[in-house]
Amino acid sequence: MGLAAAGLVEAIEATLLALGLSIQIPEGMSREEIIRAMRVDKKKNAKSIHFALPIEIGKVELMDVDDLESVLE
Repeated sequence: MGLAAAGLVEAIEATLLALGLSIQIPEGMSREEIIRAMRVDKKKNAKSIHFALPIEIGKVELMDVDDLESVLE
């Protein structure tokens, strides 16, 4: 989406891996399963889903997304 500072994705990935956390979607989990789970998430309202997207370490931008399919392309 072009919000993150250069190198942020790599820094977050490295940190998560160092903590022993997965950074991959589990094999066998379909795109449809992910979208279905997001639709019932507690951060969803009637029209959109609220995301806190990192733009730099310690700073996020809040976004409402109405069309999940377009985000996951």
